[in-house]
Amino acid sequence: MPRAAYESRLTARRETLRRAKAGEARWSHVRLAVFFAAAAACYFLLDHARIAWLPVPIAGFAVAVVVHGNWRERRARAKRAVAYYARRLNILGATETSGTDGDVSGTVFPVDVAGHAYAEHLDIDALFARIVEARSAAGRRALADWLLAPADADEIRARQEAIEEWRDRIDLREELATADAALAGAVDDGALPAWGEEPGDGHRKGRRAILAALTGLTVACLAFGFYIPFLAALLAQGAYVLRFRRLVSTVVAETQRVTGELALLAQLLARLEAEEPQCERLRRLRARFAIDGQPASQRIERFLKTADRLDWRGNQFFALFALLLAWTTHHAFALEAWRRRCGPLLRDWAGAVGEFEALLDLAGYAFECPDDPFPVLTETAGCFVAEGLAHPLLQDAIRNDVRLDGTRRLLLVTGSNMSGKSTLLRSVGVNTVLAQAGAPVRARSLALSPLEPAASIRTVDSLAGGASRFYAEITAIRKVVDLTDGERTVLFLLDELLHGTNSHDRKAGGIAVVKRLIDRGAIGLVTTHDLALTAVADELGERAENSHFDCRLEEGGLAFDYALRPGVVKHSNALALMRAVGLDV
Repeated sequence: MPRAAYESRLTARRETLRRAKAGEARWSHVRLAVFFAAAAACYFLLDHARIAWLPVPIAGFAVAVVVHGNWRERRARAKRAVAYYARRLNILGATETSGTDGDVSGTVFPVDVAGHAYAEHLDIDALFARIVEARSAAGRRALADWLLAPADADEIRARQEAIEEWRDRIDLREELATADAALAGAVDDGALPAWGEEPGDGHRKGRRAILAALTGLTVACLAFGFYIPFLAALLAQGAYVLRFRRLVSTVVAETQRVTGELALLAQLLARLEAEEPQCERLRRLRARFAIDGQPASQRIERFLKTADRLDWRGNQFFALFALLLAWTTHHAFALEAWRRRCGPLLRDWAGAVGEFEALLDLAGYAFECPDDPFPVLTETAGCFVAEGLAHPLLQDAIRNDVRLDGTRRLLLVTGSNMSGKSTLLRSVGVNTVLAQAGAPVRARSLALSPLEPAASIRTVDSLAGGASRFYAEITAIRKVVDLTDGERTVLFLLDELLHGTNSHDRKAGGIAVVKRLIDRGAIGLVTTHDLALTAVADELGERAENSHFDCRLEEGGLAFDYALRPGVVKHSNALALMRAVGLDV
């Protein structure tokens, strides 16, 4: 079971963290002691002319620094692993792990969903927060895009195969989720590629060779004691360097901006390059990491090493040599040359990493929901047939069957408030989104054809915008109707249809809207309090069916079983409930 696996790993990582903290503290003291010992040894050796032994205490201190740094990194990674498993357990409902280690708040949906056909109505941001662990912005955006746009059948099957292959890869998900926290979220599939694709400055030809020749001449003159030629060469080099000062300044600033992004991208690429996937979808992604047989991570590492050497110019002991060697300009030219050569590849690399992370996130979701099956994709137009359907974000939700197919195209649901009508709509919608993203669904079985979900569930008035609730609702319904012009069958989910108007207009308008949607090939569910709207089933014949959620009054309150039943609701408990709260009606 996923919870047991996570709890076992959480316990192990906490023990690792405890040992790493102890090791870091111990080596912190050792490092300090070795420093003083090395300082005393250096003084003794220098004072007694035993300078040949001087590297020994210096090497001892260097070893202590390295070992202490290794313990510090172990502690940091163990801490991130503890946070990862605590977070997943919190999501699974293991409240005993709650606290700062497992904080799941603050997950921001990376795409603007204003005006989207279903995102706000189906709480796609909450579904995203339930699944996401991607460290890069590219991965988070890829997952969000998959939840917002249905894939075609071939792509869905390919994702299902990849998710199944990686379902049990807990170690891989942990390694990627615990990548350097300081770099998390840095790789953006927009900003970083835009930097890589910027045009050059137009002064490329031979400039590196000319500068290398001038620097070589300067160093040679100095080495052989030709001081007047040395000064001339140094002046010539300085004049050449000044010619490119704006370019160099720009390259240095941009390098500082993108180094963190590239470092995380290199980490993720290196880990994924080590994989040997079996399914075609993952193999195609993996192949995008190698250009001319050289791994992408190695290409980026070359840039990072050059950028690291560029920073040497800030060392006060090296500053004079950096000036003599035109250090900054040489490295700026090298970095700019790398950007021109490899920059155009960054978009594809970041995009491939993002898709890998999105697939891993969905594989983690599949692992955490072992009883949820993959849906069956059918060619039957306008099909959504589910047995035991429930909302994937609700614990122990009551399951219901929902059937929409070539014959029955509308399910009209009646019932009181809080009886489960809106939740049923969201259950249908969210499971459709999961299915068409390639993920498992919360049902005993689900067969569906390619569908375009569209919803009007959460519609509110706007005082600032001067729009009533009714106007907001009919605007949303108009968007649903417009979607029927597309190639996919529209799956409409309309909650409390035309609730903001009078009963007469609600009936006439509601029947007209629903008939238009059905006549244009759409399928869907409609909920209502107004029993007059149930007449639409008579208008549509076998293409529509009435269903309802029941409730009963118990001890002054309403009790619900959330079970969907055939037919129109038989009675209303509104007046009894009003009397139960003290209203004289």
